[in-house]
Amino acid sequence: MSEQPITNVADAVRELGALPVPVGSVPSELEQLRARVAELEAERHVTNEALSDAAVRMRADRDRIAELEALTPAAIQTCRVCGAGYSYGNPCSSCLFRAEMAAELKARGLEDPHDSPLYHAYKTPRDLPELGGQR
Repeated sequence: MSEQPITNVADAVRELGALPVPVGSVPSELEQLRARVAELEAERHVTNEALSDAAVRMRADRDRIAELEALTPAAIQTCRVCGAGYSYGNPCSSCLFRAEMAAELKARGLEDPHDSPLYHAYKTPRDLPELGGQR
């Protein structure tokens, strides 16, 4: 062997016949790498199981949606706003009438009589305030 410093790895391999490796460091590094590989494989399996569970739920949801879309709705529906019945595929006639009346009253500058300050719901004359008129 020559006494000059080795600067090239290829020269060192040719000269020594193998790479110099400190004893005890390779097995621990190898064990660490094997442990990391096992950890990543376990993580992959968990992820794959979660994905397959999600896929099963998605398929079930898709099947349920298709089942619901195949249902034929009843001919008479109940309005979710006012509770009146209306024919499926048409707007609720009660809500439509109320909207048209409100638009017409607004266009004419009139107010709904029930919104008037003079409106007295279920009040009898003795419940009304005194106005100072005839008795």
